[in-house]
Amino acid sequence: MTIRPSAASDVAALSWNDPILQLTERLWSDGRLTPQATVAVARLLARLEHNVGGEQARIVLLLGLLAERQAGDDGVAGEVRELIRGRMGTFLELLQRSGRKSLTDALMFLLAHFPEDRARILPVVTAVVQDREEVKRVVRCLSRPSPRDAAGLRWGGNGPSPATWELSGEEARSDRGAARTLDPISAQAADINEQETEALLVDLGVRAAHSIWVGGGGP
Repeated sequence: MTIRPSAASDVAALSWNDPILQLTERLWSDGRLTPQATVAVARLLARLEHNVGGEQARIVLLLGLLAERQAGDDGVAGEVRELIRGRMGTFLELLQRSGRKSLTDALMFLLAHFPEDRARILPVVTAVVQDREEVKRVVRCLSRPSPRDAAGLRWGGNGPSPATWELSGEEARSDRGAARTLDPISAQAADINEQETEALLVDLGVRAAHSIWVGGGGP
């Protein structure tokens, strides 16, 4: 079960008249990646290392959209995701030397799609990114379901809006009690965890798109 459209459709709605982001219209059909996506990703990855500034950030943003997991994957999405994941070292190196907020935000969005690489990603993110709330969002996206933070009950500063969500003492006790009733591997906990992660990924993607826009990458 899902509670909102995919991150790809949400962020693509913010696209401007840019040849890179226009690819979003050609690489998806009825919400699924087309066979063209595999070739496009290879070209985008090659282009990434030879570009700087706004275009580099836009390439990374598009790679983040392409890395999104898809239910009922017919093979294309999985292949595309592994192609992108294979360049993890490049993304982490870019983050370490990024001097532009637009590129940093786009990289945070992209990296948040790969919980299987949490051990590689988090040391770099926590060392480089100064905004602790942004770091917490990525940490949450890379986390596995836990009864202590399942069910969307412990968003805290991670939630898209408001920026912080202060719980009263009674609410915090209810939070802990409800979380203890969830089996972390149950279908219910996994489903709610997926919904929360998707919402945070959308938030990270919109933030990245906004950074690119205000940083001179818009029309």
